[in-house]
Amino acid sequence: MVGLVILLYLIATPVTFIFIGLLDGNFDLEPGPANPWMTLTGALCSLPLVALVLFLRRPKLTHVILAEAANGGQHAHQLPGETVLQTPWPTLLRHHLIRRSPPLDLPRPGPLAALFLGSVGVMVFVLVPLGAVQAVGAQILLFLLLL
Repeated sequence: MVGLVILLYLIATPVTFIFIGLLDGNFDLEPGPANPWMTLTGALCSLPLVALVLFLRRPKLTHVILAEAANGGQHAHQLPGETVLQTPWPTLLRHHLIRRSPPLDLPRPGPLAALFLGSVGVMVFVLVPLGAVQAVGAQILLFLLLL
């Protein structure tokens, strides 16, 4: 979970460059003209990080084996891992794959949530205005200091 929060924190800056490049490429605080190189650079820098987030959030599966009593079943069953299941009555095995992870993991209230919200606040209130007033060097320096 902490790794995902740090990854999302790192994605925030390239995405900011995408929007600044699309909306205000010459940094005069008025819409237009677009700067395609800044947009492309932000997209290319965020692409591997987004791919890593998708890889970390892939569904995890668990193999569940159920033994049910049945008249036409067996008393011994071969299980994966060279183990054998013996039952006193005839049983049939059923195999299932189920999702092991919940759809969204949210941090519990506490230090982790405070760290995440503080990081988002710094990105919004410090780095975005610096980028809008042509202080790209200061923005990069501040970003590196915050890491």
